[in-house]
Amino acid sequence: MEYLKRENVYIFLSNDGVIQVLPSFFSQASFNTYQIFTYARIKITGGYEPYKRKIKTRDESRRTIEEMMPRLLRFLKWAENVADYHWEIGGVRDTYGLHNHHLSPSEILNDYINDYLISEQKVSEAEAKAHITTLNAYFAYLEIGELIEDGFKDLYIRPELLEEARNNTNKKTGVKYLTNGVRDALYEVALTEFGLRDEIILRCGGEIGVRSCELRGFVLDDFAEGKSTFKGLKSLFDDLEATDDVETPYFKFRLHGRYSKAKPNEGGESRWLDIPYNLLERMKDYYEGERPSQGIESKFLFLNESNNLGVTNISARKGTDVFRVVAKKLNKIKSKGILYQNTQEITDQTFHILRHSFGTDLFWSLSDGNPERIVSTSKEFMHVAERMGHRINNMRKAGKTTIKYIRSAQVKQALELAEVA
Repeated sequence: MEYLKRENVYIFLSNDGVIQVLPSFFSQASFNTYQIFTYARIKITGGYEPYKRKIKTRDESRRTIEEMMPRLLRFLKWAENVADYHWEIGGVRDTYGLHNHHLSPSEILNDYINDYLISEQKVSEAEAKAHITTLNAYFAYLEIGELIEDGFKDLYIRPELLEEARNNTNKKTGVKYLTNGVRDALYEVALTEFGLRDEIILRCGGEIGVRSCELRGFVLDDFAEGKSTFKGLKSLFDDLEATDDVETPYFKFRLHGRYSKAKPNEGGESRWLDIPYNLLERMKDYYEGERPSQGIESKFLFLNESNNLGVTNISARKGTDVFRVVAKKLNKIKSKGILYQNTQEITDQTFHILRHSFGTDLFWSLSDGNPERIVSTSKEFMHVAERMGHRINNMRKAGKTTIKYIRSAQVKQALELAEVA
């Protein structure tokens, strides 16, 4: 089971390549309207009617909807893997799987949430609730489209598993930093096992601090923002040819706010990225060599290519997906006891830790190796906040997010010394 993204729709495919129509329709409808359907109890005099509910719409950001798609995919994968598994509910024995997942009763969905996600996969309470929201939106859509008769599902975290779900959150690593050694290993594995594009994607997190969703903001042509015009990557490629890494170690690239993190129904904030000479050189090599050139006219650097959908733009989760598969491959190589033995362990980290590591290195260098002396009103602190795209309030104090880099800077040296030992 997988999905492929094309324009504003995720196409869900079973293992044998058959398009799954219902989830694909749900994806298209959600992205077309930026709305999802939810259930609300009907209020009556003296309280709420416990069994009568109505469906209402709720506006959501593009980012939120994109985050729902891999959660829906996870459920469909589970349904596909338990095909022909028999449940006995209320004395009635029946078979459920991918082919009739849309008819799954609440009991089966609660087994998925509690037994599979929480107990087996060790997801957190917050993530389990996000899966519940996704499933409720999906089944409400099926009902409103008259694809099923009644889509309401009574989904919840079982009381006896609530503490376990919270402990799953607590078991997440507190280390928000990857050493240069393990980052270099990730880049090398990405290049040798998966190709130049995936190496560049990881380096964009670890060397310039972009978020996964911001990988879609590397536009090729010059573009306008307000009354100003900024260089796209193709212009920077020309600049690259006219200089060297000594004269110009970094190139300024303007990341437009439409591609950066934003609150629902708001635009993000534009910011400057300092692209290292060697990274821009890799981008140029990818653009001129490995980047697909057939089947799509795209203004963006990074593209996907598949047998089913051809060439498409990458999704907001591409960085997350690349990090996951590369980290898994790195751990597999390490387990053989030959390469990368002294590098830091990668456990439950995601692509975002590359960005966090970049910010930590930046903070460390600005503090001259003494992060404790930095306060939230200092110019060093403000510089890190601006480079990372963190919001700064009216008192010119960087937000709480930036403060995390102080804590990470304090463990950075210990982690790097441990790799050398």
